[in-house]
Amino acid sequence: MSAAAAFDAAGFQAARTGAWGEGLQAHASLGSTQDAALALVEAGAAEGCVVLAEAQSAGRGRWGKAWEGRPGLSLLFTVAIQAPPAAAGAGPASPTLPLALGLASVQALRGLGLGAAACKWPNDLWLGDRKLGGLLVEQRGPWLLAGCGLNVGQGADDWAGELKASAISLAQAGLALPREAVLAALLAAWERALARWRAGGLAAFLDEWAQADALAGRHCRLRQGGRAFEALVLGLAADGALRVRLLGGEEARLYSAEVEHVRPLGPR
Repeated sequence: MSAAAAFDAAGFQAARTGAWGEGLQAHASLGSTQDAALALVEAGAAEGCVVLAEAQSAGRGRWGKAWEGRPGLSLLFTVAIQAPPAAAGAGPASPTLPLALGLASVQALRGLGLGAAACKWPNDLWLGDRKLGGLLVEQRGPWLLAGCGLNVGQGADDWAGELKASAISLAQAGLALPREAVLAALLAAWERALARWRAGGLAAFLDEWAQADALAGRHCRLRQGGRAFEALVLGLAADGALRVRLLGGEEARLYSAEVEHVRPLGPR
C-alpha cells in the first residue's frame, strides 16, 4: 500500500499562482465537496472558493456513480463558479463547461510532465486507456459546482476489484509530485479556461481538444438509455456533442451517452 500524507494547506498556498484557492478549505471527511462548496457561496463566499476532502461519504459522479478516492492519495475537490445567464431561448451554456475544464486539466497535467494525458468525452481524464480522473459540474441556482477526482499517489496495490485494470494514478505513470503542486496547477488552468469559455464558448477549445482527444478515430461501444450500439468517433462538436459515424454509415451527434468500451488502437 502507498504511504499517505496529510494535505499541506500552507504548501498549496505557496504553490498557488492564480486567485482561486486563497481561502481553501481542506477537510479530513465530508459528505460531499459539492454540497460544502454550495454552502460556502450561499453564505457569502466568492467565486473560486475551493473545498477539498480526503474522503467523502456521499461523493458522486456522472450517471450517479460514486467516485472512489483514497485519503492522502487522491485529490477530491470542488470549485464554485458563477453560472452564466441563459441565452435567450437557448437554455444555459453550462453543459460545455466540463469539457473545457477537462481539457484544461489535461493541459495542466501535460505541463507537469504527463505528456500522454488525454480527454475522454464527456468528463474523464485518461492515460493509456485507463481512468486517471473525472469531473462533475452541477448547477445549483446561480452557481456551477465544478468537482474533480484525480488519482495522484496510488500504487498497484491500492486498487480493488476491476479498478486494478481500469484505473491509474500519476504515481503509477511515473509522475511523483505533491498533491499540493498538482492542485495548484489544476486550479490555475481552470481559472484561465473559464475566462476563455466565457468569452468564446467551447468553440475556442476545439483545436486543442482534437490534440488531446482519447476517442477520435476509434470504434466504441456506447449506451444511450437502454440502447447499446457501436460507432466510430469522429470528434467533438462546438456545442459539446460527440460526433460519431454509426455502423450504417450515417453520422450522428450524441449529447448524453456513456462510452462503455473503446476498441484498442491497432498498429500505426
